Amino acid sequence: MTSEDAGRTGADDDASGARALVVDDDPDIRESLEWRLSTMGFDTTSVETGVAAIAAVRDDRVDAVVLDLRLPDLDGIEVLRRIREMDGAAVVLLLSGQSDEIDRVLALELGADAFLQKPCGPREVAAALKSLLRRKRQSPPESARTPTLDPTSRTATLEGTIVDLTESEFALLELMSGEPGRVWDHGEILNHVWGPAADERSPSSVAELVRRLRLKLDPAGPGLVVTVRGRGYSFRLPT
Repeated sequence: MTSEDAGRTGADDDASGARALVVDDDPDIRESLEWRLSTMGFDTTSVETGVAAIAAVRDDRVDAVVLDLRLPDLDGIEVLRRIREMDGAAVVLLLSGQSDEIDRVLALELGADAFLQKPCGPREVAAALKSLLRRKRQSPPESARTPTLDPTSRTATLEGTIVDLTESEFALLELMSGEPGRVWDHGEILNHVWGPAADERSPSSVAELVRRLRLKLDPAGPGLVVTVRGRGYSFRLPT
C-alpha cells in the first residue's frame, strides 16, 4: 500500500466525495495541496488563474474552494465575488501572503468562510477546509436561518431564538430584508433608520450599525448582510 493509499484509507467522512478546487499560481503549492486534500478524501482539481477558477465553478459542482488572493490575472477579491454570484453554498477558504486587514474584512463580507495567512502548510489548509465543511453540513436548514420579523413587537427571531436588537438595528433589518438582493446606499439607510435626525449622524454611523447587526445575526462569519463594494449594503437570503 502506498502512502497515498494509506491516506485515502483514513479519509475523513466530512471530506469523502467532496469536490475541492485549488486556485493558486504557484505550481508547488497547487501540487502539495492537491495531494494532501486527495489523501483526505477530496476529489481535487487545481487551476492557476482567476479566469480558470470562475470557469471551473461555472461549469461544474464544487463543494470547496481554496483561493489565493494574489493571482496573475484577476484580483482574488473579484474572483471571490464572481464565485459567490454563481455558488453561494460552496465553502471558500482564502489564502494570502499579505496581512492587509482591508482585504481580509472585505473578503469575509463578500462571503468567504475563513482566511489563512501564508505561509501555511498543506496539512493546515486541509484541516481548515475539512472543519469548514463539517460546520457547513451540520448547520441548520437554510429556511431556519432566515430571520422572522414581528413589526408589532419590533423583534426578530432567528433559528428559533429571539435576537435582541436595538430600534435602529431592527429598522435596518426591516428595510433590507423587505427587498432581498436590492442594494441600499448610505443615504437611503440613514433616512430610513434615523429620519429627520439623519443629518446629525456621522459618516461612519451606517457602517457601525451594519457591523452590530452582523454580529447579532451571524457571529460566526458573514452571511445575511453583505457589502456591495462602492455601492452600499444588501440582504442576501441563504442559498
